[in-house]
Amino acid sequence: MSYKTGVIMSDGTPAVGHVTPYKALLQLISVYGSDGDDSDKWEQLGMTLKKVSVENTLPLLGSAHCDSNGEIYLDQNGVEIKWKGNDAKNAKRLNQVFKIAAKALGGKALEKPLLSDKLVPWFNGRNTITLNPTGGCCMGNTCDEGVVNHKGQVFSGSGRDVHKGLYVMDSSVVPSSLGTQPSLTVCGIAERAMRLLSQDCNWGKQNYEFVKDPSTIQWNVATKASMIFTEDLVGYYNDSKDGKR
Repeated sequence: MSYKTGVIMSDGTPAVGHVTPYKALLQLISVYGSDGDDSDKWEQLGMTLKKVSVENTLPLLGSAHCDSNGEIYLDQNGVEIKWKGNDAKNAKRLNQVFKIAAKALGGKALEKPLLSDKLVPWFNGRNTITLNPTGGCCMGNTCDEGVVNHKGQVFSGSGRDVHKGLYVMDSSVVPSSLGTQPSLTVCGIAERAMRLLSQDCNWGKQNYEFVKDPSTIQWNVATKASMIFTEDLVGYYNDSKDGKR
């Protein structure tokens, strides 16, 4: 299936630290969401939550490829983003997937209740929202097609010529909607661009081997500069079957 026609569905259950406000929001909807308009999704959610426990709800999030018809521009207020249309086709596809999932779980699907303009007037009937806009400094083969080349080098304004030493390696170089959370793609583009930069500058072969214990690394600061990123995960796990430990 093409990324342009597929959809991605994920569990939208909030993290532990956000559970209390999430419950409060749903309970407020159940109390104040009623205005007599049975056709409104907000009204349907309010009526449903009056009958079931909040613990029995499952928020579902969906993402899909859009037509990349937004614009990023500068005006007197700074950088602005403008979207053309509300991508109703994606909303229809996502709602179909949600209904299939709800039926399989023995539940009832409510279409985009939190996009009701009764919650936030700004939504104003929008079918979708964009959480991670990309582009604005897109990749291309020449300056006529984009702002940077595949290495992230900025074109100087003549064919494939570039400004020496000027690079862009973030989400702005992505030339199209990805249809999913873009972090891994952006990291991959930046990692590749850095590898090519290293090759172009003759910095030597870079070691991309995964290191399980950073303390075992042998640093040789006399011959070359190095950088390493580490991450510490703090928490606990339960290895017992009865859940008492």
